Amino acid sequence: MHPGSGTAGGLRKVNQMKAIYLCFALTVSLIFIILSCGDEAANENGGCAEGTLACGDVCCPGDASEYACSSGNCVLISCDTGLFMCGPGCIPATADCCDQTTGTYCQSEICCDAGCMPIGASCCGNNTWCPSGSVCCGGGCC
Repeated sequence: MHPGSGTAGGLRKVNQMKAIYLCFALTVSLIFIILSCGDEAANENGGCAEGTLACGDVCCPGDASEYACSSGNCVLISCDTGLFMCGPGCIPATADCCDQTTGTYCQSEICCDAGCMPIGASCCGNNTWCPSGSVCCGGGCC
């Protein structure tokens, strides 16, 4: 065809459409690659979120640095600042841990057997206590 007949304009449009399609295809490919990499990272950590620990079939809650995996179970090994370990969990540093197995604790009081009593009271055993100024004697308070 003759150069002035519009064929050059038509070819220019075709080339522009090819360029647009190529850019679109590359964008879709990049998105797929990025999403695939994210899936691989999650699969490498057992499907758990970044920064958490995969332990067997579960994801440990919180920061991976606070947990260890033992026989497929998440085991707390440290607490955040201002907290300390009591049994399987963390409690405020101002609390009194009563039982390292169950994690029971008293806040604003102190432990007396399996329960709590006011600070200054005397623990008599069997979950009984005497108020401040009294002592345990003969099953009661003196």
